[in-house]
Amino acid sequence: MFGLSAYQALQAKRNDDNALLTQSRFSEFKTALEKFLTQERGATFLQVPLNRAIASGADG
Repeated sequence: MFGLSAYQALQAKRNDDNALLTQSRFSEFKTALEKFLTQERGATFLQVPLNRAIASGADG
């Protein structure tokens, strides 16, 4: 769960205000979301075919 302000992040982007962007905590959220989508979700996504391959190898 992330406490952030999308409104502050938008205002920060519009005004090129790095301090406000930091205050919005949007960058922390974006980093965590990218990590989840690329690493954690990817591992979950690949687990099913990996389990099938392992099961196939055990059957033969």
